[in-house]
Parts: sequence; C-alpha cells; structure tokens
Amino acid sequence: MKKEHTAENIANDIRRVCDEWDIFHKVCCIVTDNGANIVAAVTKCLQVKHVPCFAHTLNLVVQSAMKNSEELRHVREKVKAIVTFFHHSVKASDKLAEVQEEKGFHKKKLITDVDTRWNSVYYMLERFEDQYEVITTTLCLLGKRQMCLSSDKLETVKSAVQVLEPFEEATREMSSEKFTTPSKIIPLIRALQDCAVSRKVNIFSLCDELQKQFAKKFTGMEANFHIAAGTLLDPRFKKVSCLHR
Repeated sequence: MKKEHTAENIANDIRRVCDEWDIFHKVCCIVTDNGANIVAAVTKCLQVKHVPCFAHTLNLVVQSAMKNSEELRHVREKVKAIVTFFHHSVKASDKLAEVQEEKGFHKKKLITDVDTRWNSVYYMLERFEDQYEVITTTLCLLGKRQMCLSSDKLETVKSAVQVLEPFEEATREMSSEKFTTPSKIIPLIRALQDCAVSRKVNIFSLCDELQKQFAKKFTGMEANFHIAAGTLLDPRFKKVSCLHR
C-alpha cells in the first residue's frame, strides 16, 4: 500500500480485492496479525469476524517470555557476543573450522539471533550447545578465555533449548503451506501449556513467563467459534479431550 495504513484504507483495499473476485459474501472471518489498525479494519470497518494469526501471537508470547526471563536474557547476551565475535573475525572463524575438523565435529557455522523472529534465538542456542566444546577450545587458543561461557551458564542454555523446542516445532507446524492449520490451534495451545508446566529444568523464570504470556494472549481461544468448530470437525482430533478442563 502506497497510501497511509489507516483502518479505513486497509478495509477499502480488502473490500476492493474481495469484490474483484466476488467472494466478500463468502468471507466468514479474516486472519491477520495483531496490529490495531488492521484489526480495526476487519472488525469495525468491514464488520467481519477477526481471527488473530496464531503463529504471530505465538511469536509475541515467546518473545515476551524470553525478554522477561532475567537469567535467559543474560546468557543470551553472552552467547550472542561470542557468536558475533566469530562472525566478525575471519581469523577466529577459520580457527573454529580448524578445531572442528581436529575434534571430528561437523563444520557448522554459528547462528546469530534476529530480533523479529524468536525461533532464531532457539537456533542460536541450539547450535551453540552443539558446538560448545570446540567454541571454548577455540576461544582459549585465541587468548579469549574471558569470553568463554561457564558450565553453569551452559546448563541454562541447555534448559532453554529444552523448554523452547516444543514451541519451535509448533511454529514450524503452523507455517505449513500444504495443509489447513486452524483446527490445530487449540490442541497446540494445550500441548504447549503442558510443556511449559511439566518440563523439569533449572530455568524456572522462562517457564513461569511462558505460562503468564499464554494466559494473557490465548485466554478464550476455545470460545472462538471458527477455531473451536474447526477442531471439533477435524477427524484427527475426534478423540482428543482438550477443549474443556
């Protein structure tokens, strides 16, 4: 859109496209992110049922939980500083590749996180945990021992990876382009809530924050008719008692 992204302008463009395809009378709901302008365009201007994008909302949930977990935030900053060091130094990255080969590790580049995608943090921590031994050895050989991550901080990394793994799987599952996904929302919410409660890890602040953010963002999802009906009508979930507790 070249014009201002007001609710009215967005609504006019959506209506124009729907009219071109003669489908507006068939539209029962519209899925968007949680931006106030586009929600207003759907609910107030077009007066159509709005369904928040699950993947976008899940991204906000995990982003907020990670930000509010002080222990994870400190470790994340430390890991990112190490990864950035290797990315910015050809000498360091070459030495890392050399040590990987000597110790029989697969030559894998370190991954840095991206602010707009929570799962990039997961990939960064997962790769760091996998390559911790050769990263530590390389830093020591380069005279950067002070940058090394301590063993207790490594345990925090491992716990974070364990806690976040189901959320990464859910994000990939809901990013599918070959299968319809709305019917999976309620079962996934329940499964992820259970994971946040049941994981026995030493990073309790992250688990607590995930539970708080879930309660804030996903409360009442079962009351959304289109999502609940989709789940009830999906043969895969006929015998899954997750709609009521």
